[in-house]
Amino acid sequence: MRRCTVPNRPQETTRGYTIKPSKTIRHTLPLLWIGLLGLSGCQSLPEGRLNPTQVTVLKAQGFQEIEEGWELGLSSKVLFANESSQLNAQSRASVLQLGKTLKAAKIDWARLDGHTDSYGDAQYNQQLSLRRAQSVADVLEESGMPRANLQVRGLGADFPVESNASRASRSQNRRVAIVITD
Repeated sequence: MRRCTVPNRPQETTRGYTIKPSKTIRHTLPLLWIGLLGLSGCQSLPEGRLNPTQVTVLKAQGFQEIEEGWELGLSSKVLFANESSQLNAQSRASVLQLGKTLKAAKIDWARLDGHTDSYGDAQYNQQLSLRRAQSVADVLEESGMPRANLQVRGLGADFPVESNASRASRSQNRRVAIVITD
């Protein structure tokens, strides 16, 4: 086997052995290193599943950024009557249109958190909040979102957005929040 040596270049010594780098390795390694550095700049990992266009769509629909992703608290758009899990016609139309808009932006997943006011038995409120979230999931599925991509939770009265001191504030707590996780 033939080795190439470079004049005026120090040779490395390891445990008494002399290592003479070949010319090919000396010229290829720096190019390989530069190429890897260039690729690593292009291959940065995304922070989440959402791209900038999808974030713009979420903001336009009224979603707010939260720790877990983006949330649309439907208290201002989708309210439920006392002890009801049925969407009225206007709320149903709003959720259907929202689902179509999200689907067009290639957002086909969501977590649906159902809520109630604080009146009534805690176990009943938990079940009612779950039925509310399922009602919204049914409409989102109708809009084209796969049911398997819709996580439904009933949170009862545990996370109010308003006090439960008045009729108006209690109505704000009877809602479903849609969360798009990153």
